Amino acid sequence: MRRSFEYRAASLQQEAEFARYRSAVGSIVITALALLSFYTLALSMLPSFENFLAVNFVLSPIIIVFFAAFFFPVIRRSGFPAAFFGFCLDNWRAALPFAAAASLVFLAIAVFLKWILITTVPQLHGLDLISFTKIRIGGQDETGTAWYWVALSLYLLLTPIQEFVARCGIQAPLYAFLQGSAFKRGVLAILVSNLVFAAVHAHIGLAFALVAFIPGLFWGWLFLRTNSWLAASLSHLFVGGAAIFFFGIYEMLARTA
Repeated sequence: MRRSFEYRAASLQQEAEFARYRSAVGSIVITALALLSFYTLALSMLPSFENFLAVNFVLSPIIIVFFAAFFFPVIRRSGFPAAFFGFCLDNWRAALPFAAAASLVFLAIAVFLKWILITTVPQLHGLDLISFTKIRIGGQDETGTAWYWVALSLYLLLTPIQEFVARCGIQAPLYAFLQGSAFKRGVLAILVSNLVFAAVHAHIGLAFALVAFIPGLFWGWLFLRTNSWLAASLSHLFVGGAAIFFFGIYEMLARTA
């Protein structure tokens, strides 16, 4: 009877824990679907809105903040500890150096691939390996102005918020909720969260959204490996910032479109 009682108590505790996971993930799924539906319906109006702003880098920060504003209360009301979502500082001494080293390797491979593309793809002949992105102000492209540094500052400020939505808001709860081996749960959680991450870049262009999916997989793996929002954010800042502001990913996509 004692063993039976202990087994029943453990079973009830497991069921309660699963119910908490299900409730948290249910709220996240509803939030993600609602936001993606709204974003998709508004997608046709976004280019006009961007033209109205006359600054080509303002729209993305608005969308990022919009998504984060809805995910933050969902995470806060979930009842789970901060470490559940990757908000932990006890592992930063190992996580941040690992993220920096892995990001250097990833960026080196990306630069090497860009060099191969420049030498082999006719549309990219003459493209510089290192090229600063152009900021469009009032229909005119500008480089090296104050607007460039404003855009870079916004990127540095809002990139951790992107990782908050994709990794903490979607990937972490999915990984805990899904059943199966750790490998299967990790792969599915990374793929699903990264599809959302890539989809919200569609207003920039389909090609950019598809390209963003690739480093997103890397950041998802890094988050899974370290369980650290800081590590994923650091890598995103380093790799994504270099690709956009110093290695001309926009110009590459424009030439191959």
